[in-house]
Amino acid sequence: MKLLDRLLAKVEPFDEYEETLKKKLINELVPLSREVKESSIVTGSEGVESHHKQNRVFPWVMWQVWKVINILHFEKTQTSSEMTSSKTVEDAGAWFDANFCEQSGMEDVGEGCNNSISWCPPPVSVVKCNVGVSWSGSKLLCGASWIIRNHDCKALLHSRRAFKNVRSKLEAELKSFCWVVESLASLHYTNVIIESNCPHVREALIDPTRFPWFRELTDNFGQTLPSLFPCSVEHVMDLRNRVAEEIAISVTRDLRYQSYVALGGPRWLMNVLEVEAQRAGS
Repeated sequence: MKLLDRLLAKVEPFDEYEETLKKKLINELVPLSREVKESSIVTGSEGVESHHKQNRVFPWVMWQVWKVINILHFEKTQTSSEMTSSKTVEDAGAWFDANFCEQSGMEDVGEGCNNSISWCPPPVSVVKCNVGVSWSGSKLLCGASWIIRNHDCKALLHSRRAFKNVRSKLEAELKSFCWVVESLASLHYTNVIIESNCPHVREALIDPTRFPWFRELTDNFGQTLPSLFPCSVEHVMDLRNRVAEEIAISVTRDLRYQSYVALGGPRWLMNVLEVEAQRAGS
């Protein structure tokens, strides 16, 4: 928060990059606060609960604003207020779900996979490919991974590789996604759900015109994806992408540069895979 405090306290004139940060703060914070408030507003007897939700989300508003400023400053990447507000509510809900068990007057009935904070299996005859991306700005190193599981929660294949001289998180995510769809195409997979917790690539793929300097990567992704049809690309919270993330982090944290494709899941994550399979079946 030091950058935010310094920016707010500084007397004019600002440096050019600081002026950009100031405008970004003003333009993002006001819509973000409004959107977070509107996303939790309900009327009638639920008004007290709504107020409670707004209060508990507030720390994540400040956290996301701080992240938006740093992403703009260090990665030269803009993040929309819509995506930031959605991420704020999602992160707050995931944290409270993971740390508190709120009691209600009746048992939850019929909560499907969409409300789960753990990995969920795909429908029958469909496979799910979870994508992990880890980027180290100090090393300019990216770790990428994917793991494919079926409706029985069985890990079919997984893979990992490293990219060097990667200069931003967005570049890391785009390169990783291009590698993933190329891998799936070469393995002749179709009927695939591609799932990740990568926020920046989501923006770039929805509106590539905002990122013309990565046109080659976005075009490559768009040209390869149709070979996997029918398929979908979905964004999920971090806890639903844990295994793929851990595999990718092993590149940047443990400097495991060796690329590979292997049957099943990684042995060192078998416990996590088993727990996720048990939760999916419960």
